[in-house]
Amino acid sequence: MNGKTDWVYPEELDQREAFWWSPDGRKIACLQFDERTVYRFPIIHELTADRKPAFETMLELERYPKAGKPYPTVKLFVIDLETKNPVEVGTESGPDVYITRIAWRKDGGELFFQRLNRLQNRLELKAANPTTGETRTILVEEEECYINLHEDFYQLGDNRHFIWSSERTGWKHLYLYDYSGKLIAPLTRGESEASAVSLVDEKNGWVYFTIQVYGGPSHRNSNACQTAGPKAQLGYIVWELDGRGTTRRGKNSSPQPTSSTTPFTPSATCAFPK
Repeated sequence: MNGKTDWVYPEELDQREAFWWSPDGRKIACLQFDERTVYRFPIIHELTADRKPAFETMLELERYPKAGKPYPTVKLFVIDLETKNPVEVGTESGPDVYITRIAWRKDGGELFFQRLNRLQNRLELKAANPTTGETRTILVEEEECYINLHEDFYQLGDNRHFIWSSERTGWKHLYLYDYSGKLIAPLTRGESEASAVSLVDEKNGWVYFTIQVYGGPSHRNSNACQTAGPKAQLGYIVWELDGRGTTRRGKNSSPQPTSSTTPFTPSATCAFPK
């Protein structure tokens, strides 16, 4: 399958997209799924009066990899719309590898993707040349047991830096990197978790994010989509983008029960806690 996900990716990785346009619209990146080795699981659709023909049982064969069985082999391609020639990205893929979280660099000069092993305890952030398919590794995350796959890859407007989250200290925190993989600064630290980035105010050098601090009363988000958990508080706070860690004090700067999806105006002058 080209440009369409299988059963595994939406279920395991929460990824339903399988193609991505370049910023200038001249190239398209897409995933290719080779499911030929994946077990075809039989699904019986029982008799129902509204089925046509009525009261006939139907058999559906779904490509469903059971535990220990082969996954599909997923490859990543870039197609130039002018030449129509597909370029395969060197992902070193196989039946025990996920290729996920694809994103174009802001200037279209590189294609980013994440390579995750089937055990989900080693994650590589990689960049590919869309013309040649050659790749380089920006950073690697490894855990003994499990890595929480995330969406926290925020490209900054200077086209040289990005924000990344990691649980390498035992707490989820934000880090500032350049595209060579050099760690510029940890943006957050301490015994609290940077749950999600709400806004990056590059002009003034601030990162707005929600935090989860253990030790307070438990609190459920007002959007009813997520529970903070036992002895947790949710709030939002701002942190200087250079990692010095000075907080801007305001009505909701200290951890206060509020929504983890607090909306901000684009200028970061107003917030609307839920």
